[in-house]
Amino acid sequence: AGMVEKIGIRAQVQKVPDASYFKDHIATGDYDMALWSWPGTAFPATDARPVYGKPVPAADGSLNVDQNYTRVGTDRTDQLLD
Repeated sequence: AGMVEKIGIRAQVQKVPDASYFKDHIATGDYDMALWSWPGTAFPATDARPVYGKPVPAADGSLNVDQNYTRVGTDRTDQLLD
């Protein structure tokens, strides 16, 4: 929080248990800013779809984001990934 406060952004760090980090916070969109990374692989084109593909409604009415935790993605993005 101290780093962004130096440029005038108030921040509050909320630590959460490792076991609930993705399930209860990242996957549900319950965050404003979060820290994680995607490791690179030898197959970047095949790894892009789950991360950048358009989220779609699930059968139960929720949003299936796959690994697209930022929920970006459009029909055009999907066309480019296909």
